[in-house]
Amino acid sequence: MRSLPYLSLVFIHFLMPLLGTAAAQESILRSVVGLPYTSNDRAESLEGTSLMNFRVGFSAVVIDDQGHLLTLHEALPKGETTVGTQLRIIIPNGPEAQATIIRHGETSTGVLLKLDNPSEFLKYLSPITVANTSKRTIGSEVWSIGNAFNALEQDGAASFSRGRISGSYDILPGPPTRGRGGNILSSYQGPVIEVSAAVNDGNQGGALTNSAGQLIGLLSLGLNRDRKMGTAIPVHLILEDLDFSVHLADDIIEDDTGIKWGQAAQQASKGMTLIYLKRPGGPGNPSGLRRPLRTIDDTMPAYQRKILQEQWDRYYHFQQVFYTDQAVSALVIDPQEGLVLTSLKNLHGNAQEGRIVDPRLRGTHHNLTVIGIDRSLDLALLKSDQSIDLPAAHIKWKTDLAVGDPIAILGKHRDGGDFTMTTGVISAVDRKPPGLRGPFIQVDALANYGNLGGAIMNKKGEIIALPALLGPRTPWLINSGVSMASDMADIVRAIPIMRELGGDLGRPRPGLGVMVDVEMQVTEVVPESGAGNAGVQVGDKLVAIDDGSITDLYDLRGLLAGKSVGDKLELTVQRNGEDLILNVTLGQLE
Repeated sequence: MRSLPYLSLVFIHFLMPLLGTAAAQESILRSVVGLPYTSNDRAESLEGTSLMNFRVGFSAVVIDDQGHLLTLHEALPKGETTVGTQLRIIIPNGPEAQATIIRHGETSTGVLLKLDNPSEFLKYLSPITVANTSKRTIGSEVWSIGNAFNALEQDGAASFSRGRISGSYDILPGPPTRGRGGNILSSYQGPVIEVSAAVNDGNQGGALTNSAGQLIGLLSLGLNRDRKMGTAIPVHLILEDLDFSVHLADDIIEDDTGIKWGQAAQQASKGMTLIYLKRPGGPGNPSGLRRPLRTIDDTMPAYQRKILQEQWDRYYHFQQVFYTDQAVSALVIDPQEGLVLTSLKNLHGNAQEGRIVDPRLRGTHHNLTVIGIDRSLDLALLKSDQSIDLPAAHIKWKTDLAVGDPIAILGKHRDGGDFTMTTGVISAVDRKPPGLRGPFIQVDALANYGNLGGAIMNKKGEIIALPALLGPRTPWLINSGVSMASDMADIVRAIPIMRELGGDLGRPRPGLGVMVDVEMQVTEVVPESGAGNAGVQVGDKLVAIDDGSITDLYDLRGLLAGKSVGDKLELTVQRNGEDLILNVTLGQLE
């Protein structure tokens, strides 16, 4: 029998006041078991990383005093999914056990197991209580609990993560969720609870609980492609699909903070909508990256597996993380005039037209046309061919933002369902990202393509900013805890210019007339361009513009931001080890 490590005991002490009653704490700490990795698992090793040759197991949850366990199909070892199959079970602070698969769900991917000789092992376990409803308020506090990266095998206790419910929707039919090397992590399609709590490899089949420690879902690696957020399959859906009954716990009062955030978001989201944009240039995924020709085979030499692993990682990163062709979030600015506002980044694929897709309009068709843009604030203003029967966004026209202010990022889900919400704080108020004039605010709430062009609100439900600058060519990633946004006070000043004059729409964009590599060396000079006329040559290295140094493409974009076609500047280039200053007149960027 293994003893509980000191660090786990310290964490448990910290966790106890957060999970309510002692019974709930005991249920949490002794209700999740591990399904260890076996040689037949579909899980890939993380070879080539700091977790060399690391094999990840899975999770299951004890749900009654008869030894029944719930898990998901995605948490079962490959080839060991038939009824009657016996599986090894890792019990926290207890001996290793065995369980037998006794039932499969048809639609929920739920799996029911039962411990062999349960009386021998139940003394180490505490069945979790199941909440009497799967309906939870967006914003409510939740915990994800499972065998993330073999926590149970290595540390004798499950790993925990605290977060909030960030969405509730269906994963719609489409490609399965894939991971390293192209492995299918989940093929589940159906209702999920989206959470901001961490869901990592090994958590699948683990517990998602409410703030009282009651089970509300089983953790899954299934995700929505344009959200890339952790999800759980509602436990009531699983039990119904398995035709299995358990005792349901009395109702609880959800945490007051979550209720207030949810109520504020419910009001703020009324002024948001979804728009689908026509993209003649494609959805924006980088082209030219071919699918690797071979799959990973354990019989390959280690160096070949490592090379293939890197190729598959890059391929699926490009396919699943970058832009999607789904409807995007937008704010209703003026319903009578038919004006909606979104992020300019949503116009990838040369989009200039689209339509509103909102079930509240009861089938009324609204065609949209882009009438103005503001590149410096990453804004696009669109106009409908008729008035829009939706509420105007609840905008706070004058903002006074400070670092540390609590905020929430809202999005509208692509199927026209309820809003999504992640919470955090303002982490900076005067950011000037490379290549842009700014200033922008920065927030630490998780943000993704489902948020881009949506709303950032304060605790009163007032919209104070618009999520912006999120895309495959930005230096930060989706859901990274770094997200830029345009301050609503700046947006208010930009809207009349976009509406009346088109903003930057059609405005010539200035350029030097060169192509450069990552080292800022010139690889091509456009004939008759400003750079060409000034004597820039292939092989020159760009060093500075006027008094600003150039170290990368972002520096170059930033130094050109705000300049106009016809402006004159001093360009410093390095040629044959010497610095040359050339006088360049900016031309029009094609």
